[in-house]
Amino acid sequence: MGGGTVRFVLRRLAQLVPVVLAIAALNFVLAKLAPGDAADILAGEAATSLREGPGASPAAVAAAGEARRRRSLRRLGVVAALLAALAAALAAGVVLLSTVFFIAVEEDGRLAIFSGLPAEVGPVPLHAVYRRSVVAYDSLSPAARTLVDQRRLRGRQDALGVSEQLGMWP
Repeated sequence: MGGGTVRFVLRRLAQLVPVVLAIAALNFVLAKLAPGDAADILAGEAATSLREGPGASPAAVAAAGEARRRRSLRRLGVVAALLAALAAALAAGVVLLSTVFFIAVEEDGRLAIFSGLPAEVGPVPLHAVYRRSVVAYDSLSPAARTLVDQRRLRGRQDALGVSEQLGMWP
């Protein structure tokens, strides 16, 4: 296996950790939202009458069951609202990442325009190559290198204009 393949496999394995943790957390939340518990389900009616007391009336048992259902629905609503807020935040992040650009050096030493932020979250980069150049970083003047090293965020048109100034498209 080449170095690129090993790096790819390691990156995928690192991305697996948060996915497994998210699935475990979701499973835990869903199990907690279910009304009653496993012992109640297995014991059936006997568990309900024992919990409410030996002399509890059917109306009291029904009222207690209704209260538990309302609490479960309220919890489900809170979790749904939190998931919706998280989805909205992720959507806003995707939109942000698709509208900002910067010029940087690829691993092979050539210049490229990147879309996104010049950062990584663990092994996951927050950017992708938008357009590759054949111009090497080493061939730039010191002033042009300083411009590239800044990794300043720009709009698409501004990044394309700076790339023209750098002579990235011979």
